[in-house]
Amino acid sequence: MIKLTEASGDDGKFKTAIWVPLDVLIRDHIDGMALIKVKNIPGNIIVQESPKEVAKKILECKLAMVKYSTGYAQALQHHGDPQWIFENAELKISDLAGLEEPQ
Repeated sequence: MIKLTEASGDDGKFKTAIWVPLDVLIRDHIDGMALIKVKNIPGNIIVQESPKEVAKKILECKLAMVKYSTGYAQALQHHGDPQWIFENAELKISDLAGLEEPQ
């Protein structure tokens, strides 16, 4: 999931943090904002981020998850420090999702 900012009300002046899955449809909307469609949820959501920003966050999160899984396996195979890789990947994914540092 990634964290975005929903823009609602007249002219999108009300801002609310929302978390969406990585498989959303992204479209251009007015004033550089993006319109996103989430599977199995009726309607669309207007977010203050641009379509490019949403796509970039999604790609960064997907890449971080791939790096995490392959990096962990390679560290185990080559006697590296898998705990260090695990902690850094978890921090990156949590940051993209807009979550607090994991406990």
